[in-house]
Amino acid sequence: MNSNDEFDRLFQAGDNSITGDLNFTWTEELKSKWMSAFVEYMDIIHTPRSGVIYNYSGTGPMLTPPFEIHRSRWLLRFTTDWTGTFIVTIQGKLVICQGVTAGRKYETDVFGVTGYSYFDVISAAHSGHWTLSILCPREI
Repeated sequence: MNSNDEFDRLFQAGDNSITGDLNFTWTEELKSKWMSAFVEYMDIIHTPRSGVIYNYSGTGPMLTPPFEIHRSRWLLRFTTDWTGTFIVTIQGKLVICQGVTAGRKYETDVFGVTGYSYFDVISAAHSGHWTLSILCPREI
């Protein structure tokens, strides 16, 4: 068994007890696995452990105030006080595009959006009230 196979075995098992010196052939696949693990680790140490990390309520189409998100995966919860179409983007990525019912709670996972950003509520009832909340993964 070569050291890359040993790394794969330990990586898949979640074993972080490697001791001593290991020599690896730095392949693109290994580099990708290492970077994914590192990004996940950085997400964990830079994100609050629990709770809502952003909450904003507005009326009609608008841009929300900016916020900062460090996790590459988070949960977006939302409600509206009208029934109709609700469309929201973040960094040009469509995160909500659906029919909504007044008073119902919705949620969706968002992936790959980090840094400073804001929501662009593109379609909402003109005088319709809505609330958007971001929860960090520990609350999912």
